[in-house]
Amino acid sequence: MALPPNYPTELNVNCTKTNQVTGAVTTDTTNSNYIINRQVKSGVRAIDLDEFDCNIKSFQPGYYNHKTNTWHDRCNGLQIDTNFRKVPSMTMFTPILNYGPCPLLDHREGDIWVSIIGDSVTRMILLNGLKWSKIEYRTWDPYGVLGFGNAETFIMAAVPTTTNQRIWFTFTFEFMTTEDGQVIIDNPPDHLVVDMPHTWGDFVTLRGQGIDINDPGFAMERVPDTVIFNPGYHASDMNAEEFGANFNDLIVQWHQTMIERNLQAPPIHITLNMLPAPWMIPEKYADDRARRTELNEYRKNLAIIEVVQQHDFITSVLDFFSPELLFNGHEGDTIQTSKTYHEALPGRLSAHKDAVHLGGEWGLRVMIIAGSIMVNAVCTS
Repeated sequence: MALPPNYPTELNVNCTKTNQVTGAVTTDTTNSNYIINRQVKSGVRAIDLDEFDCNIKSFQPGYYNHKTNTWHDRCNGLQIDTNFRKVPSMTMFTPILNYGPCPLLDHREGDIWVSIIGDSVTRMILLNGLKWSKIEYRTWDPYGVLGFGNAETFIMAAVPTTTNQRIWFTFTFEFMTTEDGQVIIDNPPDHLVVDMPHTWGDFVTLRGQGIDINDPGFAMERVPDTVIFNPGYHASDMNAEEFGANFNDLIVQWHQTMIERNLQAPPIHITLNMLPAPWMIPEKYADDRARRTELNEYRKNLAIIEVVQQHDFITSVLDFFSPELLFNGHEGDTIQTSKTYHEALPGRLSAHKDAVHLGGEWGLRVMIIAGSIMVNAVCTS
C-alpha cells in the first residue's frame, strides 16, 4: 500500500470469516484481536516508498488523489489523469494521441502490433478507450456463443500516432476455464476457450475470415510486438493452487509453441485480476458465492505473481488490482475522512456494475487507469 507523503490516516484491519455456503463475509468477533488498529500520523509511512524496491513482476503500489482525480503509481512514476469529462476526454490512448512519451515510437519504424488476450472485463477496458477516443474498430464473432450477445470476440483497431505510425491493437476473447460447462473450440490447449494467436496469420484464422481490405498488411508469420494476457475471471471453481498450476502450464505451452515454430517471442505482460464484488453475484450463480470471495481472488493474484517470477520470458505484471481496490466497496459507501474529502466525493464509491464487470463513474475511472497501464507497458517494452 502506498500513501501520499504527509497524509495522516487511520488503518483498520478486520479479521473476517467467510460462510462456505453463501460466501458472506463477516467480522470474526471470536478473535479478541479482531480489529487491528494503527495510526499513521502525518509525515510517517509504514513503508518508506522512496527506498521501496519495486518489482515489475509483483504489485505496483500507488494512491489516488481525489482532488485531482489522478492515480499516482509509486513504482514507475506514472500519474494517470482520469478526468474523462475533459474535452477531449482523458483515455488510455491519450499518451499516444497527444504527443505523450512513448519510447517505442522513437526507435521503431513501421506499424506496431499489440495483441491483447483476455475475457469480457479486459475487452471492456479496451472498448472504453476506443469509444471515448473516437477510434474506429472492427469486430468479429465467428463462434457465435463466445461473445455473449456481443459481436466482439475479436477486435481490431488502428491507433494513429504523432510519428505517422499506427499501433494496431487486436483483442482475442480468451480466458482460463475448465471444460465442464464451457464451450471448447478447435481443441485448444487445456483450460483455454480458444487458442492464443502466436502470429498475425493465427489471428486472421481464429477470427474466421480471410485477409480483409482493412487489415494492416502484416506478413502471416509476423509476431506481435507486445502481448498482454489476462487469465480471466471464469475459473472460480479452481482454488489458487490449481489456478496457478494451470496458468503455468498454458503460459509455458505458449512459449514452447513459439520456440517450436521458430518464432521470436515478444515481450508478454500478464495482468492481475481485479477484486470481484461478491455481494453482487446473482441467484443463478449462487454456487459461485462460496468460491468467488475477495480472499480467494487475491490468492489467485499471488499465484499469478509466483508463476510470472519463475519465467524469464515473461516481461512484467500489470497491476490492475491495486487501483481498483480503492473502489471495491458496496454502492453507497463513503470515505469517512475529513469533511473536505467527504464533500468532494460522490456517495457511490463502488466501481462495479456486477460481480466482475466495472461500471459507473468510478468503474470508468478504473478502466482509464488499467488501460493506461497497458499502453505504458506497450510504449516501454
